[in-house]
Amino acid sequence: LCCLECGTVQTVNMTKIYLLLLLILLIEAIENIRLIGGKNELEGRLEIYHEDSGWGTVCDEKFSKQAANVICQSIGATTGKALCCSNFGRGRLDILYDGEICSDSAEDINDCSVNSISSCSSNSVISVICTSEELKTPPIPIRVVDGRDETNGRVEIFHNHQWGTICGNDFSYLEAAVVCRQLGFSGGFSVREAPFGENPYLPIHTASVTCTGIENRLDECQINYGYTSSCDHAMDVGVFCSDPYVPKPHQTVRLIGGNSIFSGRVEIYKDGVWGTVCGDYWTNKNAEVVCRQLGMEGGVVALGGMHGEGIKLPIIADNVFCQGNEERLEECSITLGQGDCSHKRDVSVYCDLPDSIEPEIPLRLAGGENKYSGHLEVFRSTRWGTVCDAGFDNAAARVVCKQLGFTGGIAKRMESFTEHHRFPILLSNVTCSGNEVSLDYCKSQAYPSPGCSHSTDVSIFCNNPAIETPTIKTRLISDDESTYSGRLEIFRNGIWGTVCSVEFDALDAEVVCRELGLTGGRVSSSWGETSQKAILATNLECTGIESSLEHCAGNFENINCGHSEDVSVHCIDPSISVDEHIRLTGWNSSSHGRLEINNLGYWGTIYSDGFNAQSAAVVCREAGLVGGIPACCASEDTVNSRAPVIATQVECFGDEDTLLECTMDYQYLRPASRNVHVFCESEVPIPGPSVRLIAGARENEGRLEVRNGDGWATVCDHHFTEKNAQVVCKQLGYTGGEVKCCGQYGQGLSLPLITQAYNCNGNESSIQSCEFLKTETLELQCDHKSDVAIVCSSDEDDTSPQPIPEPAVRLSSV
Repeated sequence: LCCLECGTVQTVNMTKIYLLLLLILLIEAIENIRLIGGKNELEGRLEIYHEDSGWGTVCDEKFSKQAANVICQSIGATTGKALCCSNFGRGRLDILYDGEICSDSAEDINDCSVNSISSCSSNSVISVICTSEELKTPPIPIRVVDGRDETNGRVEIFHNHQWGTICGNDFSYLEAAVVCRQLGFSGGFSVREAPFGENPYLPIHTASVTCTGIENRLDECQINYGYTSSCDHAMDVGVFCSDPYVPKPHQTVRLIGGNSIFSGRVEIYKDGVWGTVCGDYWTNKNAEVVCRQLGMEGGVVALGGMHGEGIKLPIIADNVFCQGNEERLEECSITLGQGDCSHKRDVSVYCDLPDSIEPEIPLRLAGGENKYSGHLEVFRSTRWGTVCDAGFDNAAARVVCKQLGFTGGIAKRMESFTEHHRFPILLSNVTCSGNEVSLDYCKSQAYPSPGCSHSTDVSIFCNNPAIETPTIKTRLISDDESTYSGRLEIFRNGIWGTVCSVEFDALDAEVVCRELGLTGGRVSSSWGETSQKAILATNLECTGIESSLEHCAGNFENINCGHSEDVSVHCIDPSISVDEHIRLTGWNSSSHGRLEINNLGYWGTIYSDGFNAQSAAVVCREAGLVGGIPACCASEDTVNSRAPVIATQVECFGDEDTLLECTMDYQYLRPASRNVHVFCESEVPIPGPSVRLIAGARENEGRLEVRNGDGWATVCDHHFTEKNAQVVCKQLGYTGGEVKCCGQYGQGLSLPLITQAYNCNGNESSIQSCEFLKTETLELQCDHKSDVAIVCSSDEDDTSPQPIPEPAVRLSSV
């Protein structure tokens, strides 16, 4: 390097040059400092910013008092005090810098520097508290959190080095106006009872706050710090700021106890005392005067202590009469004194919300298929709850829908909507005229009346504007999109809903089919229930000649049905051939399946009661096949069939050519789990095993499954003998066998269950060669819990069950 002062060239250690340059950079970066975690900008944990490392904290070792003075002077204070041991918290930042920042001779921040460190033995950070005689004491820090934006949220204040909440006791629009003013807004109103949620991890700093409303900052008000047993986080106060309608202090009328300054219990100021007003003879004209006096518009009266009883205050006025054009309540005719009134009749008033304020709607519809329907939940006293349907009618439903921004609506009882039992019942005996703008304006009882339970929770169906009024107001809903059968739904009051099956008969079904342009009409419950629709009608009474259900009498209002009673209707499918009487369906096989018969144009199943091998043989003969083994109870036959049960008690001799020649009891019942399944022999023999043992530890044991044609079935263990087991084991290549009952190797739920008992003599070569017992049918005695199992044995080998070997591949949790 060239030395300009001496005119010579000298060699300088490059490491020293690098450290010098780094020091220069750090000196520049030290100007970026802040104190974090204190109650104001003059105290807190010291944090320093460097462009390469970002923000970091300073180790509390070797940090001097002079360094604290210099830090404080750099932010405009006079002196400083250093605190060790992470006094304001360690913070989330890394400890990046050594505590030896400033020397004792340092006069300002430019004389100080920082050194990066890799570790701090104390693992604690330095904090600084600055003081100044010239600086005005900063206001107590406040903030609003968890709101929609910076104008609203839960109020939190910083006290004793920690953020905490404010109890909502007596916190009114006056205190809210001061909070908002300190935050830089023109004013605001309070919302109590934790509207922005609770924060149980913070302390409740104040028992009460009292402001006149003209203060510029909260610490100018009277603040009672400390815990009170009458408050918990459910009463954390919130505010909405930027409210253009902030009442002036020292009004002679005020609204108390509402969700905002626009509603509440009316209280008036007389002779130095605040008191309530009796609601006797109060009208909306009185309410309009109150709102006008407060600088607001509108006015609706609410009676019966809607916003609580002012039991700590006197009742100052009774019998208030206003014309509606007065500017102040004092201009109205007022009888002073309590009279015969009690606080149960304290009057409340709702003023109109200005367009600039979005109201917090204290109700919602939950559990419906869309936002237009669901069970009604209201928010009262810090919690959500349901509403009992006692007294709740369609007029109240219209008010709810209007409050939610919809048009029209009906009220129904819907037990299946969501898990509403986790909420309390908060309202009952709700009575509305239908013209109210909010449910709060309706009369109600703030507790469940006798007879209310969650089975009586009210649900609301508001008109969905996306649904156009259909020309045909009847439809059939089915999983397979059939247009000839399905769950019946009708269109009323702007929504689709179901019909209760009570008193619904074939005459009603014929009218449904006629309205849909079809013929016939059978009543069923084949398509089950829906939990997402209202039940719109019950006790329909049609003569059978009407062109539409609208022309039939019925009950469309007080419906006490559940969705388990939703009715389904089957109309005649014109595509069904009258010459086709039976079919085996559901298994993609020509030789076996669920048996369905055609009765007057309707396909349906047969209940397995009494259906035996002779009847099965007739079915196979009519289908052009041979054989015939009766079975039932396959889950596939139940899940995949919506067809009703058409016939029961089928009895055949076995020599009939068609099933129609047999005797049977024709009925029209809901789908059953014991539909008849028939196995016929295949036209072409199918290679492969005809019996198998399933789910055993070894090949010689397990649940017995028998192949008939191209289908497998389980066998009932009733009347299944050791001789039957010996035939099966011989068929599998063993010499002996033992019967195991009661589904010991699991249930073959997906397969049919053979309902006729085998009767082997022990000499047969296969179980298929055995005859059936002629006098025994097992259809009502057996289900898959009785699937028979067999353990086969051999004279030559030890075939006793052995432990299952360790698999070569397995899945394991990490």
